Amino acid sequence: MKLNLNFTGKLFACATALVLASLNPEIQAQTMKQGSATVYSIRGSAKYSQGGGVWVPLKTGTVLKPGAMIQTAPESVVDLNLKENGPVIRVTPNTTVSLDKLAFAGTGVEGVIDTKLNVQSGTMIGSVKKLARASKYEIKTPNGVAGIRGTDYVVSVKKLADGTYEVTFTSVTGTLVVAAMVKGNPETVVLNNGESWTPGSDVVPTPRQLLDFYRSQVAQALKGLPPGYDHAAPPGQQAIEQYVSPNHGVGGQGQGQGEGRSSK
Repeated sequence: MKLNLNFTGKLFACATALVLASLNPEIQAQTMKQGSATVYSIRGSAKYSQGGGVWVPLKTGTVLKPGAMIQTAPESVVDLNLKENGPVIRVTPNTTVSLDKLAFAGTGVEGVIDTKLNVQSGTMIGSVKKLARASKYEIKTPNGVAGIRGTDYVVSVKKLADGTYEVTFTSVTGTLVVAAMVKGNPETVVLNNGESWTPGSDVVPTPRQLLDFYRSQVAQALKGLPPGYDHAAPPGQQAIEQYVSPNHGVGGQGQGQGEGRSSK
């Protein structure tokens, strides 16, 4: 789906913030601590910038704070341990991802998290533990936002020659809710196990070979986590229960064919 990013919606963003706040009163009531992401595996090379600063080579053991941006080189992969906010994301070759927000209150099953990631280009693969009801885990892209609650997922962003973007969301295991602008209108879809959606198209089964590849990538990332994480604990499959906003106020005119399958 092609998207013109000249459209903005500040009023919509404000309304969205109010809705999110009203649906997550427990987050407001708790004192959130700042989380971090630790690089525990690098194959190839990558760099990062903290808060818009200079770019620095990324190394195993580097601790990234919220606001960090990561870029991987061709044929390079970086695995990050998000701890309470994760557990893990895998940044694949030629990918740019920013860690917009990592916050948490408490630990374990009852812990509340607020995670916001931004995939600007390339592909990110992740695994998220089952979350408390008040938690938020969102992945922003140039033309949509995915909300997650206990899911293995993949988000791919491809920049087209005309400067617009084609984005594909995949639920590897669990339930994924995606909101995007389709032909200038907000649309929300629910993806279940093995389903993919490119805004402007239909929800489709992910090709078996590709789905198996994604599952193997998740398994590899989890296996490489440092000791102390329960690798055997599967992600939850609970449907998300919170409102997810298209683009958080950044939308555009979609030009893809088809309206997709919505669940509003």
